[in-house]
Amino acid sequence: MLRYKTVLLMILTLCSAALMCQPLSTDTVLKQHFDTTPKNAVNLQAGDSSDILLDLTAELTYSTYFGGSGNEGTIHIVTDSKGDVWVSGDTNSDNLYTTPNAYNQTYSGSTDIFVIKLDGDNGSLLYSTYIGGSNYELPATIEVDSEDNIWICGETGSSDFPTTPNAYNSTMSGVLDMFIFCLSGSNGSLLYSTFVGGSGIEAAYSMDLDSEGNVWATGITDSSDFPMGPSSLYPVYNGSYDAVLFQISKNGTTMLYSTFFGGTDDDRGYKVLVDSSDNIWAAGTTDSFDFPATANAYKNTTSGGRDIYLLKLSTDGSTLIYSTYFGGSSNDDVMSLTFDSFGNIWGTGSTSGTFPTTPNAYDTSYGGSYDCVVFQFAKNGSTLLYSTYLGGSNQDYGRSVLVDRNNVIWISGDTATNTFPTTPDAFNGSYSGIRDAFLLSLAPNGTDLYYSTFLGGSDIEVFASLALSSSGRAWVAGQTYSTNFPTTMDAFNRSASGFSDFFVTSFTIYSAPDSPSNLSAIESVEQNVVLLWEQPEYDGNSEVNSYRVYRNTTSGDFDVILKETIYEYYVDTSVLPDSTYHYVVTAVNSYGESFYSNEVNITMITTIYQPGPPQNLSAAVGDDYIYLNWSAPLDDGGSSVSVYHIYRRAFNEAYSELTSVSNTYFNDTFATEGVLYYYRVTAENTVGEGEVSAEVSAKIPDTTPPSINHPNDISYIEGELGHTISWAPIETNPASFCITRNGTIVILGAWLGNVITLNVDLLPKGTHVFNCTVLDQAGNQASDVVSVIITAAPQPTTTSTTTTTQTSTVLEGGELPTQLLIMVGGGVGIVVVVLLLYRSRR
Repeated sequence: MLRYKTVLLMILTLCSAALMCQPLSTDTVLKQHFDTTPKNAVNLQAGDSSDILLDLTAELTYSTYFGGSGNEGTIHIVTDSKGDVWVSGDTNSDNLYTTPNAYNQTYSGSTDIFVIKLDGDNGSLLYSTYIGGSNYELPATIEVDSEDNIWICGETGSSDFPTTPNAYNSTMSGVLDMFIFCLSGSNGSLLYSTFVGGSGIEAAYSMDLDSEGNVWATGITDSSDFPMGPSSLYPVYNGSYDAVLFQISKNGTTMLYSTFFGGTDDDRGYKVLVDSSDNIWAAGTTDSFDFPATANAYKNTTSGGRDIYLLKLSTDGSTLIYSTYFGGSSNDDVMSLTFDSFGNIWGTGSTSGTFPTTPNAYDTSYGGSYDCVVFQFAKNGSTLLYSTYLGGSNQDYGRSVLVDRNNVIWISGDTATNTFPTTPDAFNGSYSGIRDAFLLSLAPNGTDLYYSTFLGGSDIEVFASLALSSSGRAWVAGQTYSTNFPTTMDAFNRSASGFSDFFVTSFTIYSAPDSPSNLSAIESVEQNVVLLWEQPEYDGNSEVNSYRVYRNTTSGDFDVILKETIYEYYVDTSVLPDSTYHYVVTAVNSYGESFYSNEVNITMITTIYQPGPPQNLSAAVGDDYIYLNWSAPLDDGGSSVSVYHIYRRAFNEAYSELTSVSNTYFNDTFATEGVLYYYRVTAENTVGEGEVSAEVSAKIPDTTPPSINHPNDISYIEGELGHTISWAPIETNPASFCITRNGTIVILGAWLGNVITLNVDLLPKGTHVFNCTVLDQAGNQASDVVSVIITAAPQPTTTSTTTTTQTSTVLEGGELPTQLLIMVGGGVGIVVVVLLLYRSRR
């Protein structure tokens, strides 16, 4: 078989070969842990001389058994974005507890995969299922994608392993094939499942997803016909076991890339990671002297025994950017990789002899048998930044490594050494059994041990896998043979159920908080410095009780506390003119002080005063608006202009503020057609409003004629009185009017926009056509015509026979026989009366 099964763990001697042949523990890197750059990054990188240390401790707050009556082993753990916990492993128990929403509630045979989900707050069971065929399955990693779906890869000997219609390959190809499957994070349904392999033996040990959702996986094969994609760096099988690295499309149906990696001897791919630029990092072990190494390698020849390899590929896999050997004179293994916030890469594993260490190592001495090792390479791959031993005189294996938001390095694993280093605040400072799990954290400088504890009962604990949650918890899962493994009162199961169970344990991490965020500095009107910041995103599971403000006149050196305050602001009144000051702020809780916030600086000036006048004010006419534009003052008064005030007046009016803006232009859409407007602008800074600009003027042309009403025509009998015509035209800018009768001007004059009334009494009989025309100031006009029709009065009846001679006056044509009374006004306004007397006949 490809690997020894868990039965080897029953051997109390725990021979190194048995442990090293077990499936390697895998960790899952929470993306937010290495995408968040610490504000004082220079102080956090391992290898720096910084002595800044966090205060940190951890407390076991949840622990449970889980299993059936058989064996559970090779445990892997991850947390999703909600903080819930997913655990996978293998089982031969036919009575493992499953939930009603399980994908499969029935054990299928030999060893199956199990997957469970626990509530990240209280540890309650949310989901549990079997997955497998009638033969052998062994999971090797568990990952969570951006939608909280769960991805697992491993190896299977079951030809009836479940696959989905969108599988890359739904048929088993060899003795053992790789599998990759995906479960829905919301309901546990099987979203995707496929075989991958050739005619021989394959095992997938690790996988990751790139930014487009494509799957990268690595493992081992002895199949010369392992499927190659359309692109391959090394398409030829080298013999023995080769490492393989391949990419499957997001929809699962297509192999986009595949390559062998190896030399003439055994080569195994144990870990693959995709970095923030979608470059591919892979690590494993090689027994080959001719493993491909690059010219920029840390070491391009083998050191002896089994070495670690570390390589980096371009996004599409076409270019080997970096490849190196790493190790000592004996056997070395890598079991886990992760990135820190700088893009540097950390690893953990084990060595059975001499191993390269750095001067800042926690321990530069080999303890004996197998020691745990922890190392860090720069993101270019060529520079070893940190390397250390961890362990005692017996067997110590690093299984998982993660880097948290403060660049603290967390390692889990298992040890058979009673002298394994622990801290005074350890949950258990004493070695408990034949083999214990451990949880350990190193300071970012790698030299100081923050926290370390044994975890176990009186028997065997192995394969301790690690996950970190955003709420400040370290989750450890592994395999236990102990019947007295420590559990908590709220455990899902406090008792062992079979020969070996798996355990899930949560440690709440208490530490100094994150740094305050978004520190800013402004100069006040009083020429003080006002500092503002926001509280930390994460409080270290302990309430922030104060902030410390540091100041210096140079950058990067902050030793003296200027002020400690409980508020998210501070006013520094001790500044001097013409001086530059640099500030950082830290947050403090009961466990210590955070790292520095972002650094800000400010230069004080001698005097601050109001700004000068804005320059180059201009006004232009647009479509129904006036466009104003200007330049900033030549002198801002020593403080940035924050707002401009726009003032406007019409002819013969006083200026008033129209509006204020933060830019140097404005469209006056409130301007009225035909009105000439005058404008000025001022600038305002922190001291106040400054001088006014030069004056400009502009007018939107008036193209709209006045509107006029249409009075009714008038008819009356000659001699009747009380007849008038009233026109009520409307215009914003009135100018003049003119009234004609039958084409002859009756009256004209200035019009102020009021009602125009004309008396039409005493007209001679006939038809009289009156036309009223009004004009505005732009020359636009409107007219209306009213007809006045006068009929003759009836003749009187004669009843006397006396004859008399009458004298009558005959009106000549064109003469005005009556009086016209013209009133221009409205309401109780001024009435203008024009009396036109008719001329008598001579």
